[in-house]
Amino acid sequence: MDEIIISLDGTPEIHDMIRGVPGAFGKIVRGVKRIQDVKEESRKRKPLINVAVVISELNYQNLGEIVALCADMKVSSVCFHHLIFFSKETYEKHNEEFQKAFFITSPSWGGFIREHPGIDTDSLISEIARVKNKRYDTKVYFYPDFTDEEIKRYYSGEQFVPQTYSQRCKSPWMEAYIFPDGSVRPCLSMDYIAGNIKSESFLKVWNNKLYRRYREVIKKKTFPVCAKCTEFYRF
Repeated sequence: MDEIIISLDGTPEIHDMIRGVPGAFGKIVRGVKRIQDVKEESRKRKPLINVAVVISELNYQNLGEIVALCADMKVSSVCFHHLIFFSKETYEKHNEEFQKAFFITSPSWGGFIREHPGIDTDSLISEIARVKNKRYDTKVYFYPDFTDEEIKRYYSGEQFVPQTYSQRCKSPWMEAYIFPDGSVRPCLSMDYIAGNIKSESFLKVWNNKLYRRYREVIKKKTFPVCAKCTEFYRF
């Protein structure tokens, strides 16, 4: 195993509140310590332990504190992900366009509908700058690493178009999502199924007509929800 990614929502109080489980943060700390102890005992460098944090209205003013807590756990890195959200109007427009292209809709994206997350962008920009300018005992990343102007537009609730990143998703050529039932999707939340590894090999699914059709469309078109998806910026 090369890497373990741990999802963290904030400081102990905020994390436990979001998870709805008292003591959840403490369990993470104990689990990480146990892994670190085993690595040290066996003189192994891997698995690396990396932490993923989704920026939200509950934690965006405490990013530096989160990094400090992670550094105390001696993790390899902390990556802050921008919140995925969009308006109901954007979601409906997406489904209309996706229906025309593939004759299906994307109900999974419905869980991300939010008109406005309640994040003060000036405060967020200041907190990000503070974290970037401080030295920590762990690596810190922001993903996507937007400019200040992009951050303001991203959280404004308006239709967002990035300026410093490519405006085309390359994920369908680079990765796939295999679900517990064996179904294979080129995108996690689009609800487009290209095949199933229980009935044919992954290689056949990867190169079949459905997968190639999806790539052909994505190569020419960006759907309304795409610019709010982190995979849009990965490659």
